Amino acid sequence: MVTSGSEVLVATHLLVEGQHITEADVSRVEVGSGLPQEYEVNAQSVVGRVVTRAIHSGELIPRSSVGEPAETLETTLVIDLAAQAATSLSEGSEIDIWAAPAKASSGATPLSTVDPHIVVSHARLARRLDRTTGSLSTAERVEVVVSRMDIPDLLSSIARGDAITVVAANGGLIP
Repeated sequence: MVTSGSEVLVATHLLVEGQHITEADVSRVEVGSGLPQEYEVNAQSVVGRVVTRAIHSGELIPRSSVGEPAETLETTLVIDLAAQAATSLSEGSEIDIWAAPAKASSGATPLSTVDPHIVVSHARLARRLDRTTGSLSTAERVEVVVSRMDIPDLLSSIARGDAITVVAANGGLIP
């Protein structure tokens, strides 16, 4: 006798903490019977919610890894970079976000005497975005996952016109 399995949701690509889940982020697969009830089975129950821990491509989506936006300490933000990010950085890479004072125009006094500094330490690269969707004056546009507590400092640096750059933090990908 043939018995059918259960359908559950899996991640279609790496989902990082703080990322809002869309329909494109999940798909349904059939698995064997006897699967514990701890996995999501309905896309409508996760779309619009956020990831609370990294979920790898093809991984079953545990209910415990999805939360409400108000419950999370992290969020995503799109930033324009002054320099192209290293090609070794990919979705899920742990990064530091640096700010360097904007260059003053010739003959003008410097806008700031602050040295380049880390604005956000141990953020994550959610994804690289197509440059055609961003400003033509930037080297690259990326979506990053940062602590909500870091948002004011990062937005202040952007508002000042600082040159924003991302670099690998400890060189690590999410395991």
